[in-house]
Amino acid sequence: KKQWLKFARSQSNDAVGKVRGREDPSRIGDAPNLDLEFVHDCQFVSSHNMRLLQEQDVTVANATLGEKTISGKKFIIATGASPVLPKNLTKAARDAGVPYFTYRSLLRPNSLDTLVNASAKNIVIVGGGATACELGQSLSRL
Repeated sequence: KKQWLKFARSQSNDAVGKVRGREDPSRIGDAPNLDLEFVHDCQFVSSHNMRLLQEQDVTVANATLGEKTISGKKFIIATGASPVLPKNLTKAARDAGVPYFTYRSLLRPNSLDTLVNASAKNIVIVGGGATACELGQSLSRL
């Protein structure tokens, strides 16, 4: 299992690296007819104006800091996604000494080691979407 886990981790890291390289903001930002902004929040103030807001602790190089209004004929809003951990679920898991992961944290190197070395024989996946099903299938094959 250890060799398989090492191979799977290597393959995963390679795939993630390729995607990150392709979607690097500095590479996208060089498009001549595209203004790229990374923001925490935004809202339309009219049909051609949008107010952008970014918190000060952002780590992305091209991020808008503070607040500003931009104008344009068209806007593309790419929201991305982040896992949500219900507080009562994480508290119960901590209180019971049960490790818990999101779909992002599960693929970090130490997380898979924790799962493989755990004495528990079962895993619970909360969620029924495509990502949950894919993770369940992948974990069942370890």
